[in-house]
Amino acid sequence: MKPQIQTLPSIDKILSWPETKKIVLDYGLPLTKFAAQSSVQEFREQIVAGGDAPTKEEILSKMTVTVKSIGSRSLKPVMNGTGIILHTNLGRAPFDERLFEEIKERLVGYSNLELDLETGQRGDRYGHASKILKFITGAEDVLVVNNNAAAIMFVLHAFAKGKECMISRGELVEIGGSFRLPQIFEASGSLMREVGTTNKTRISDYQSAINANTAALLKVHKSNFVMKGFTQETSLSQLVQLAQEHQILSIYDIGSGLIQKNKDVDMGDEPTVKEAIESGVDLVCFSGDKLFGACQAGIIVGKSQYIDVLKKHPMLRALRVDKTTIAILEAVSLYYLDSKTLLERNAICYTKSKDFSLIVSLSEYISENLTSKGIENRVTHSKGQYGGGTMPDTFIDSCSVVLTLDKERKASGFAKDLHLAMLQSEQPLLTNLIKGEVHINLLCINDYQKDSVVKTIVESYETLCNRNGGTH
Repeated sequence: MKPQIQTLPSIDKILSWPETKKIVLDYGLPLTKFAAQSSVQEFREQIVAGGDAPTKEEILSKMTVTVKSIGSRSLKPVMNGTGIILHTNLGRAPFDERLFEEIKERLVGYSNLELDLETGQRGDRYGHASKILKFITGAEDVLVVNNNAAAIMFVLHAFAKGKECMISRGELVEIGGSFRLPQIFEASGSLMREVGTTNKTRISDYQSAINANTAALLKVHKSNFVMKGFTQETSLSQLVQLAQEHQILSIYDIGSGLIQKNKDVDMGDEPTVKEAIESGVDLVCFSGDKLFGACQAGIIVGKSQYIDVLKKHPMLRALRVDKTTIAILEAVSLYYLDSKTLLERNAICYTKSKDFSLIVSLSEYISENLTSKGIENRVTHSKGQYGGGTMPDTFIDSCSVVLTLDKERKASGFAKDLHLAMLQSEQPLLTNLIKGEVHINLLCINDYQKDSVVKTIVESYETLCNRNGGTH
């Protein structure tokens, strides 16, 4: 045994240190003891490899890093300086703070999640949000699972397992996280039958491919990309009519979940769930955390005869949602009863309808405060987007504060270091890196966050400058 290993303090000795006792008060004895053991083991390996024995301060430092990485909350609020409203990495649809006041009393303690208050017998958890969802979509019935990929997989498994489901080659999308529609088909056990070409699929392509093993026709809304030029797409109404003629199922993955158009918010040609139901389609699937404005969920709406089959299917147990999801969906669905409330509390509606002058004022305030701290910057006109795989060709007017850097700092990667430093700050701020400079797009920054944005930028900037031994 190397002599230096013998100098490592025992775990009991480390736990007796006053500094360690303070860590125990914050994080508890089990985690502190684990951090001490793992730190000593790491230093033992360091000594065996030829390194020096650690000081007391080094042991305490490593222990502190360990307990914080395990015992601190990793899910944190992040200020969105990207200009992307439904940012997938930031949780997509942000919640209005009033939402939690509305659902608090329904989640604290017990609730009638699966209790029928009229009969005293076991109830159905899906009944709580179903009435309002049926009303705002116009569907006969509704079922909620944990996300939209699960919704499509569930529908395909229930109605097309071992049989063919037709889909246009131009609609074989990747839904994010490298998951692709063909993989969803494979997981469901159904047979994917591609028709048409990438850029053109006619109703005749479906018609000529239908056979005795065809169970369904699936249309997928291309919500996360745009195809232009020499293209042709079969309409939903055409598919519905063809499915009815052959007595097979029609399914529409509308994805983004726009329920209805709002006169105060321009949504362009984005299709709505309500319009889809009016077309006579059998089942429509969409996400709860995109344009709908709620939490992650896969919402299936459509004809009751098919929803009934899904409700009785054993796979539903594996895909069902909890009381928190149901409470949020029900509360957000109620916003659709009043256009003013929806405009105030739906992130897409609120941000899209925000007066541009407010964004300009916000950019000027942040710019002036940064200038007063010696940080050079400029305000530029920029564009924001819906994000979250929705309306990729639609852009929203915004302003960005750009942290101006000289050639030397641009070349040294200062902007990237600053970008990361702001993410690791006490109040994280996510920004855009563009051509060696940091851009803070203010579309998704609220007025109450402006001082926090300035604070994060200034502190991160100064820390980085001090670390590099330089000045502003």
